[in-house]
Amino acid sequence: MAGKSDSQLNDIYKQQYLKSIGKDDVSKKRKREEALEYIDEWIEETSKRHPGTERIFRHGESEWYQKLQKRHQQLMRECHTSGSPSELKKAAEKQVIEEVGTQEEYATKYVKNNLAPRGLLGLIVSIRDLLE
Repeated sequence: MAGKSDSQLNDIYKQQYLKSIGKDDVSKKRKREEALEYIDEWIEETSKRHPGTERIFRHGESEWYQKLQKRHQQLMRECHTSGSPSELKKAAEKQVIEEVGTQEEYATKYVKNNLAPRGLLGLIVSIRDLLE
């Protein structure tokens, strides 16, 4: 019986030691989350400084608006006699938001998917994706 309690005691000491040096599971998870947060901030700042970001963002906004217009026209054809144009536009906007998010959300995601990262940014984005 002494052997079993000794191994349990050794496990406790080992866990305490790992915790004290930051190598336990909780510490590793916290460090990983902090690193991912730091990487996200760096990617965002670097992307903002990229010369094409604003143009790509505006293009994403425009694409979202085109989706809204298309959906609005679709509703107008389907409900040609019922509902006012403003009600149909609100319904179309609600449907587009449910499908792809708000205009800002869509444009932000559009930038992320269409910004051609260069050099170090591309490497960091790839590493970030692997860590998820």
